Amino acid sequence: MLAPGGPDINPGESQQITIQIATISRKGSFRKDIYLTTNDPDAATAKLSIQADVQEVIVIEPRYINFGMIKAGATHHKAIQVINKGNDPLTITHISANPEQIVQLVPQEEFILAPKEHREILLTLTPVESKKNIYGNLIISTDLEYLPQKSIRFRAQVIPESKETSQNTE
Repeated sequence: MLAPGGPDINPGESQQITIQIATISRKGSFRKDIYLTTNDPDAATAKLSIQADVQEVIVIEPRYINFGMIKAGATHHKAIQVINKGNDPLTITHISANPEQIVQLVPQEEFILAPKEHREILLTLTPVESKKNIYGNLIISTDLEYLPQKSIRFRAQVIPESKETSQNTE
């Protein structure tokens, strides 16, 4: 027989409770208290404390890319590092960025990172027209079932190409 919110537990019996913690956006030390409400007059509430140390398997540095103020028509580069902090090899299956019309990535092909190994990815931004701001994402796809993708954001403030600059590029 089920009680509201869970099964009945007879005196002297026990029941297993399964708790899942989503760690996708967490890192470092984590603590959570869970309160169980019972109909036991001697123990109406029971507190379970869970503590974990969440370790990142894939680290991307920097975690956010700010190109700053850049000129329309000019090419700008930023390098990022993808680091395998895990104990097993990690396959980067695909790397993409949006908006893809103005962003290029090197390398684009699949690669494997051994434990503790890192690889540089070069992000190249070439805004063709003056927009006030560009916002985008770099998406790194992996072979990990529990972390199929990891993304970082980038931004740039595009300023008009000066007459001097446009004369030099013609």
